[in-house]
Amino acid sequence: MLQPHEEDRFHNWSIVAAAFIILFVAAGPRLTFGNFIKPLTENFGWSMGTISIAGSLNTLFFGLGLPIAGWMVNLFGPRKVLLITLSMYGLGTMSLALLSNVWQLYLIFGVLVGMSFGASSIIAVPTLVSYWFQKRRGVTLGISFIGLAAGQLVLVPLSMDLILNIGWRFSYLFLGLLVLGVAVPIAWRFAKEKPLAQDSVVGKASTASRVDAMPVRSKVHFTWFSGLKTYFGTKEFWLLGVSYFVCGSTVNLISVYYVPLAGHLGLGEKVGANALGLIGGVSIAGVYLGSYFSDKVGRITPMALLYIIRAIGFFSIIFARSEAMLYVSSFLIGLSFLATAPLVTGLIADIYGPAKMATALAAVNLGHQLGGTMSIYLTGIVFDKIGSYYWPILVSGLMLLLASFVSFLIKEHPSIPWNSTLPGEENR
Repeated sequence: MLQPHEEDRFHNWSIVAAAFIILFVAAGPRLTFGNFIKPLTENFGWSMGTISIAGSLNTLFFGLGLPIAGWMVNLFGPRKVLLITLSMYGLGTMSLALLSNVWQLYLIFGVLVGMSFGASSIIAVPTLVSYWFQKRRGVTLGISFIGLAAGQLVLVPLSMDLILNIGWRFSYLFLGLLVLGVAVPIAWRFAKEKPLAQDSVVGKASTASRVDAMPVRSKVHFTWFSGLKTYFGTKEFWLLGVSYFVCGSTVNLISVYYVPLAGHLGLGEKVGANALGLIGGVSIAGVYLGSYFSDKVGRITPMALLYIIRAIGFFSIIFARSEAMLYVSSFLIGLSFLATAPLVTGLIADIYGPAKMATALAAVNLGHQLGGTMSIYLTGIVFDKIGSYYWPILVSGLMLLLASFVSFLIKEHPSIPWNSTLPGEENR
């Protein structure tokens, strides 16, 4: 029979396992979009620019939905938000199997899938994990986000195989059923919000001190607008916003165009899907290493170095003329592809506290998605004009060097107790 402190630890880590599985499954519908570009152009005759609008809308509404999701998480808790948005995500993905007009692609993939994915994966899941962990927050967030990387590794090539052998409609149906049949039940069973104890005080804290430490929503008198005003007054918020804008523009460019890029280079879409899957596989190591060292040396230095590694990966794409060279680029990009997400999430939790992090997390991630919206749309337009990905790739590499420099300017604050006030709130 488990002792009380062992039971606490079991519940803590069951949350991390659930977060991993949810993000693994959630990676499929959104990160496989590049696989569907060629089938959509062949079936409907849509241009790259036309399809890029769907990717841009998806990324835009991903970001626009984050403030709403952050407010809802603060008000209702991550569990309810997670169950609602995952259900919307799965149903929206399944309905793409019935696609017949471009406006349906824009509405379903662009709006519904974009908003529901962002709310569940970027807001609800990290907030839930941060509720349960303080001392090991970097590692536990990292393990959770590895789920996205593992999902990319497995589901991107699998989706391409389904497209080539059965058809793109069945591939969308499969990905949607996976969300509804796996992610939603896991969230229903394991997404509990109130930890029995903090991981840093397991077996030591009294019941009273545990209750005081928990981010109970009824104790949070903090609105989206007042919080946003406070964040705007901090230098760290803006520096994070700039660097994460660049992060979003480069990650989303790769997510959408890496498969058609491989086809453009004469390597074939199947090679592109495998290369994109490799990015996800390498991301597992990148996320874990970045998160591990963030708990040891802080989050700023690993984040800045990861941007430099990603920049080198982008520059190497320019010279990729063989399958092996493309895989080298995939390896370099993969090291940093998802690794910045737990670092930024952990940094926001450290500065503002888990009970108030959802608003800041939503605002910074909105910048991330606006960057992605811009890069997806412009890359599609540039390709239709000049028939090449050269300039978008080169500019993205240069922007990543800028993001690295900006990251080094961020002053990393020590962890703030969950029941403390935000910087600038002392006189409210």
